[in-house]
Amino acid sequence: GITVNKTDSADDPLAGSKWLLEKGNDTVAEIDGATFSKFDWKGLDVGTYTLTETKAPDNYTKMEGTITIEIDASVSDQPGTDGTYSLTTYTATVTGPQGYVTQTNGSDYANIQTGITSMKVKNFKNGELPTTGGVGLYVILGLAGAAFAGMVVVIIIKKRMSAKEK
Repeated sequence: GITVNKTDSADDPLAGSKWLLEKGNDTVAEIDGATFSKFDWKGLDVGTYTLTETKAPDNYTKMEGTITIEIDASVSDQPGTDGTYSLTTYTATVTGPQGYVTQTNGSDYANIQTGITSMKVKNFKNGELPTTGGVGLYVILGLAGAAFAGMVVVIIIKKRMSAKEK
């Protein structure tokens, strides 16, 4: 199964989003999270799934891109005493837009005891930028500020030169 915990940028639960889960070209489920922030899809087969946020909560930006979940598992050859087959391997590889998707359980997002792939997906308020853990935003802002200052210096020099010519 897959569990998504929807949060805001402060990791507080956030209701109001809508989701589409697909496997290949087939729709597996559509979820309307108008009143809840945790979504569960259970009974999924091994394979690759695509999770798309189709609507963000009010006053929040929709997640850019999609989340890809690749589930791989195997089960025991013999049933247990309760008649069920237990997982012997279970991995899930989750890829999604940087800054929006974070891990919430174990390695590779997968929990072999439960057979659940769990992740946290963030939304950001309109105008708020996602953080990616780096200083890239500050570098870009610094370069933009330096370029602006350079343009101001060029304008001042041009005005002084035209004033000298007159």
